[in-house]
Amino acid sequence: MSAGANYFEDLNAKLDKNDLSISAEAFADSIFQALPVLSDLNPKLRDDLAWSTLSRYLRSPLFPSSMRSRVLDTLLSAEYVFFDLEGKCTESAVKRSFSALTVADVVTGDIEDAHLDADKLSYASKQIRHYLSLETDLRGFVEPIGWVHCLAHTGDAVLALNRHPNTRSTDLVENARAIQEVITRRGFDVFKWGEDQRLGRPLARTIARIESNVALSEVLQVYTRKHLFEDPSRQNVLNTLRCTYLDLHWNGYEATDVLRRLREIID
Repeated sequence: MSAGANYFEDLNAKLDKNDLSISAEAFADSIFQALPVLSDLNPKLRDDLAWSTLSRYLRSPLFPSSMRSRVLDTLLSAEYVFFDLEGKCTESAVKRSFSALTVADVVTGDIEDAHLDADKLSYASKQIRHYLSLETDLRGFVEPIGWVHCLAHTGDAVLALNRHPNTRSTDLVENARAIQEVITRRGFDVFKWGEDQRLGRPLARTIARIESNVALSEVLQVYTRKHLFEDPSRQNVLNTLRCTYLDLHWNGYEATDVLRRLREIID
């Protein structure tokens, strides 16, 4: 049985009051009844109430750290982020997309205390990369169900993983390569729902955190061959890298040689 609107309204009220009773694992365990609502096609229930409340809870210090790994495993399973990938059902795409978005919430909520270890984050990165390589749904906002946004929401998951202090440098590089594969993929239309920004930001976090010049060169090397890409892939590459450049610039990234190389690619 999945949770209804009353569950989320009650959880919101408890969060408003900073009610410590919700930190009990018995309450936190009920989140597994709430997760199925992520596939609901009613955007007011799914986006405005269910996901927004779960996001708030998962990012809150009131959510027990001991539960994060279990929730992450559930979201990264065949029943959620890999659900019905071969089907064309809108409900399936919504479930995958909002599962990836909720992965971002689980990981983001752990960044400060860093209870998730490197092995768990490596597993999560591997699963998200695999999902990103398989997802082909490019829909953004669809009437009357609201946002589908698979690639953008998965970009948010990669961003959270790239921001977490326990994510290994090898996973940062592999996560960047997964983004490269998506934005250079043949058969995709030009991104028009903000996917370039949502994929450009995690790429920026990879660049900002990589200390090895060799690894950094590997991340950027593929883009120097932009003349080999055909539209719309070429346009997706340029738009995403512009977002990467701006993110680094606005966040005070000081490696001017890297910024210069990016400018040479996108100009």
